[in-house]
Amino acid sequence: MSADDLKRRIDAHLPGRNSRRSARRDVNSIVQLELKPGEVRGTTRDLSDNGMLLFSGERLPVQVTFEEEGRRIQVTGHLVRVQRTSQEFIAYAIEFDESLGESPE
Repeated sequence: MSADDLKRRIDAHLPGRNSRRSARRDVNSIVQLELKPGEVRGTTRDLSDNGMLLFSGERLPVQVTFEEEGRRIQVTGHLVRVQRTSQEFIAYAIEFDESLGESPE
């Protein structure tokens, strides 16, 4: 499957893609997501045999590495949402600690 085919299949499962705080630009890049050491504590209101929903005020720090326009970009941030978009895909929403701006360095 080509990168464009994969992007189209993923986009088909992302609700509300146009309701964002800042403008998006199309990028086809392999991304490495590294979870930084630490732990998150929180609470839950219910539990099933298959999982739970965790509520926490703590952030889960991450580091993201990808390429854009031939430049390798490495940025820190935190995981703000994980959503199963289909049986095949899981979407990870990451908020960067600092804005990349229009021209990431």
